[in-house]
Amino acid sequence: MEARQEFFIGVSQCKEDPEEFGEPFVEFCMKNNLLKTKDVEAWERVLTILSYELYANMPIFEFSTNQVIEHRSLVYAEYPNKKLELDLFIPKTPVSEPIPIVVCMHGGGYVVNRRIWFEPFAQYLASKGLAAVTIDYRKIPAVTIKECIYDAKAAVRWVRANAEAYGIDPDRIGALGASAGAHAVALLATTGNVPELEGDGCNSVVSSEIKVAVGFATPANKLDGQSESATRYGLSPEEARLLSPYENVSSSSAPMFLIHGEDDDVVEPQNSQDLYDRYKEFGVHVELKWIPGEDHGFYEGTDMAIEMASEFFIKHL
Repeated sequence: MEARQEFFIGVSQCKEDPEEFGEPFVEFCMKNNLLKTKDVEAWERVLTILSYELYANMPIFEFSTNQVIEHRSLVYAEYPNKKLELDLFIPKTPVSEPIPIVVCMHGGGYVVNRRIWFEPFAQYLASKGLAAVTIDYRKIPAVTIKECIYDAKAAVRWVRANAEAYGIDPDRIGALGASAGAHAVALLATTGNVPELEGDGCNSVVSSEIKVAVGFATPANKLDGQSESATRYGLSPEEARLLSPYENVSSSSAPMFLIHGEDDDVVEPQNSQDLYDRYKEFGVHVELKWIPGEDHGFYEGTDMAIEMASEFFIKHL
């Protein structure tokens, strides 16, 4: 009971990686003959899912405005054992009508589902006259990364299918993401309407193309040999290529703005440089902004990054 309590309290209070509290709990269970060796892997998967369900559920920074109309907990995709929801933020004073919109995807290594993290970003965008949504998406190890991308595509399709009802322009959809969310957003930008990534969550006959994207600390997944993400997530060469923003860049990719901390030790800055260079190869509009002295979480706790992103969205949407 004491070991379990230590696990629960540690996870609920931690600010970084909650998995560090799971490993000692597994070791304790093994030492005290409470867990058989053959069951360790399954138990670790359970603890991983539980850890991230208990993870801090709070906005990424403080922001409030009374210039936004909120529509909460709208179901955008349905699967046999899961319904996914989004929150929609409509500006009271739009930049134009119908209103351009941005789909916002939080990070968390595809293991955390916390759309509230990016709520301040969505509210900020709405305060500047752009509509925005924050979305739930499924997570590993319950699903694969490809299924997480299915969810990102489904969110775009839902926005386009329901645009008229909310005064949204279906032809001016952008996307914003950070870390894992930026990886998904980069795939939205480079794989519009690729059948293998569409999934069947909803609105299957609607396009998932976006017009522009912004990525904070974006994984490019350049396949020069075996990529780190392919090794980490056990992807086959074919899956790694399909899920690589770098490998999917083409002349039809959506313009992109990449922002990256120079001291990022989670997603190496070279990722954004690689993606920038790849875009340049194909003659597609791309911009890259380095944040000196900042690490992976440069976009947290401040409106610096979202301010730059909103300017880019207003210019290109």
